[in-house]
Amino acid sequence: TTYMFRETLEWAQFLKKGLGNIPVIVGGYNLRVYPIESVSVDGVDFGCFNSAFHTVPRLLEELAGQRRFADVPGLIWRDNGKVVMNDPGPEPRFDDYPNPARDLLPNDLYAEFPTERKNFTVMVTSKGCPMGCLFCEAGRTAYNPRSPKTVLDEIQECYDKYHIREIDIFDYEFCINRRRVIEICDGILDRRLDVLWACRARVDSIDEELARKMRAAGCGRIYFGIESGDQEILDRVNKGITLQKVRDTIDLVKGLGIRPLGFFLIGSPGETEASIKKTLKFAKDL
Repeated sequence: TTYMFRETLEWAQFLKKGLGNIPVIVGGYNLRVYPIESVSVDGVDFGCFNSAFHTVPRLLEELAGQRRFADVPGLIWRDNGKVVMNDPGPEPRFDDYPNPARDLLPNDLYAEFPTERKNFTVMVTSKGCPMGCLFCEAGRTAYNPRSPKTVLDEIQECYDKYHIREIDIFDYEFCINRRRVIEICDGILDRRLDVLWACRARVDSIDEELARKMRAAGCGRIYFGIESGDQEILDRVNKGITLQKVRDTIDLVKGLGIRPLGFFLIGSPGETEASIKKTLKFAKDL
């Protein structure tokens, strides 16, 4: 991530020094925003600016073989000191990704500060977000969801194999496809999976019918990007919501027993001491 770049770079440099000149590849959304810059620093050899699905296996093949890095899709690399950015290659379907190798983790040790049940895990059921919020690195990226069946099968695997009873769904916007959310909720109910789960959603993608369905299927928390208590700031960052809609949605989910958590920004363009105070008051009032 962009805000962890310095710390990540320190780790890369430390490992290179301690383990010899091993190849280091960096990836993540920072590579979408600053692709060339991320690979122009000491300690980084390669960058993956698209999905790792095709890039990393091909890079490993070339590292173990003829080292034809120009043939690796989605790779940034140095060619005689010059940073080269290859063709991104095909965009894989997120539905084709394997489930995470949770068998490699001690799942009983992990939690977040609001976690209520163990074992706990995080899950990603879609990539990208087509919304146009100006501050977000994922804004206007292609929405690439896993099918309801794929999602439900992963939840089932978590439940049966890893004894997971709480899941944080880490999609940028879980509720952007209403029908898909309903299918996932119906599947959880049909399979009788006693899991508590959380997700991230916009305040304008939740209505009463959907919220009731989500609550019945085990949704205990929704994390909302509220951002500011000043309408002018919201408009300036192209959030596309109103303060009244925020109030209405928070009241709705709280009334159904779903705990809302709000994300807020400080320092948006045009921010003033007065607008910050508005945001603090708005958050407390909610």
